[in-house]
Amino acid sequence: MKSRVLLVFPAYDGLLSETPPVGITYIASYVLQKLSSSQVKIIDCSKDGFSEESWLKELNDFQPDVVGISVQTLNYPSARKITRVTRQYDPDILLVMGGVNATLDPEKCLKHCDIVVRGEGEKSFLEICQGAKWEDIKGISFKNEEMIQHNEPRERIKDLDEIPFRAEHLLDVKGYKFYPSWNLIGSRGCPYACTFCCSPVVWKRVVNLRSVKNIVDEMEYLQAKYDIKHIDICDDMINISQQRTFDICHEIIARGLHNKLTFACSMRANRQLVSLELFQKLKEANFIKVCLGIESASKKVCALMKKNLPIADVSRFIRLARKANIQSVEGYLIVGNWGETLWDVLKTWRFVIFNNIEPSFSICTPFPGTEFYRLQKSNGYLTKEPDWTNFNQYTPIARTDKMSRLQILLVYFVSVLLCHTLLLIRTRKLTYGPSGLLKSVFARITTVTRAIKSLYHAA
Repeated sequence: MKSRVLLVFPAYDGLLSETPPVGITYIASYVLQKLSSSQVKIIDCSKDGFSEESWLKELNDFQPDVVGISVQTLNYPSARKITRVTRQYDPDILLVMGGVNATLDPEKCLKHCDIVVRGEGEKSFLEICQGAKWEDIKGISFKNEEMIQHNEPRERIKDLDEIPFRAEHLLDVKGYKFYPSWNLIGSRGCPYACTFCCSPVVWKRVVNLRSVKNIVDEMEYLQAKYDIKHIDICDDMINISQQRTFDICHEIIARGLHNKLTFACSMRANRQLVSLELFQKLKEANFIKVCLGIESASKKVCALMKKNLPIADVSRFIRLARKANIQSVEGYLIVGNWGETLWDVLKTWRFVIFNNIEPSFSICTPFPGTEFYRLQKSNGYLTKEPDWTNFNQYTPIARTDKMSRLQILLVYFVSVLLCHTLLLIRTRKLTYGPSGLLKSVFARITTVTRAIKSLYHAA
């Protein structure tokens, strides 16, 4: 039995997060519910930073039996530091890695830990803490003598209401820059197969849902307990069906939460998933912002990335959202896609400017396990072990068939300057006021500075 559980979200290289971690807070609440005798602590290094001295103090003060580490590609170098210092402190502490990166590349992570939890972590991690034999735990990988053993996958949790609300009481809620905003998950998975995205690899294109009541119960709880003012629903797409989205809005309004909270969400723009009536209901429920993945305005590029989203549907989405007086429409866009030329990028810039949306640009990054990663590798553009600290969506990892790393970075640089900053001056001041505008412009300056630094490495 592992009764003293220390869960950690590693720091991003050179960056501090404004938002709380999600995965380990669900792990914590699940363990606390099922093992009432356990003691669980969460350390969010993405908020507070990491130093060997502070980590050693945490280990010495808490004396954990097991350390669970949530690993993403960008925080993988920091995760390795945590495992190294922990091993030096006490080799008997069980080290467990989980999260997207651990799921996509368990062999790499097992160089630094004892067990990798693949996919959904609640049940597998609980069984580890309960002291089950490793060979009997579904969904984990571990070293069995000199061989790596991958146990059979664990079945997905179909009814997400089984999982209690996140263990926010283990976080410094009001210490996040994002506060009094908070994030919330209402589903896991996405039915689409975009080549650049980790979701189809991790969730196998299967979507599991929380009930509408359970979601709105948590909204009500967060508002009452922590005085939250804004909730960002971080599902891949809230409108997995129009009816479900209507139901969420109806429940928010029925409880009067639309008078206490504002909301934001990500949506899919396909014609059958949106309507003017849906946007009007979102407006009534006090959704002030909707986000959508556009990626590119080029039909050819969208087809190559298996986006399956006609640009005409995107234009219709924006038009309907404006007609319903949704305050802010943010579009996620990617440059440096496979098959993308400068002419394709110009189409995207033109689309952004003429549709007057808030653009959020990033560089197409070949995250391990994705189809884009395999494509880059098979064509010889990823020939050596990458520097994981550069998997940050503003540094070009490799050239594509149409653009060099330097060209990709220059395109991104112009995207930030031309489309990002100028359009934010025009739109965010209406959405967030002068202070929001200043914060946004400062964030863009920071992004451009990072791009200049990475320009040196790309040259």
